[in-house]
Amino acid sequence: MKTTWTQWYKKKGYKVEPEVSFIEKLLRDNPPSKILDIGCGHGRHVIYFARKGYNVYGIDNNSSAISKLQKNLSKHGLNAILKTNDFTKSLPYPRNSFDLIIATRSIHHTNTKNVKKIFKEIGKILKSRGLLFLQVPDYEGAKKIEKTWIEYGKPVSHKWSESHTYIPLSGPENGVPHHSFDKEELMQFLRNYEILRLHVGKKHYHGYCVIAKKL
Repeated sequence: MKTTWTQWYKKKGYKVEPEVSFIEKLLRDNPPSKILDIGCGHGRHVIYFARKGYNVYGIDNNSSAISKLQKNLSKHGLNAILKTNDFTKSLPYPRNSFDLIIATRSIHHTNTKNVKKIFKEIGKILKSRGLLFLQVPDYEGAKKIEKTWIEYGKPVSHKWSESHTYIPLSGPENGVPHHSFDKEELMQFLRNYEILRLHVGKKHYHGYCVIAKKL
């Protein structure tokens, strides 16, 4: 994954998702909200919220990305608490810790069993009425693209390891599982949340983008 995220951040940079402005309006700021970015990578959202004075935490299984993020925070005189940890196994934080959890384009890099664990862990450490900002691939979109490739005689560059989980067979994410969600499955995972915003197929992200509040 090291090469993958290095390449992705060179292309994406540190620009935050457009939904962040809406999220900021919802946050409780007195005292400053406590925020966790799961799969923070090089830290575009960590840096953004740290600059705003929030209490920010970041977790990622890529030690190189965490090291680079720590250096960037120090360079700009910013503070955040970072961990290198496999978040498919556990999230090492107390219950009811966070006002906002961000998980953009991160928690789907595993199989169905682990996705269930991650949502359970998120539910434990997110406060009641806390916010969840989520971006995950959509199954319908993945199958539509696959169908188009087949119809036009293009090689399918992945295999399905289980229902809704495919594994790329080439490229920078070769061998990395990608779980894709249909709407019914996603809503089941979010059954204990109030959905504030949900869209799919937007220009900035073609999967599901969700802002939800824990009940």
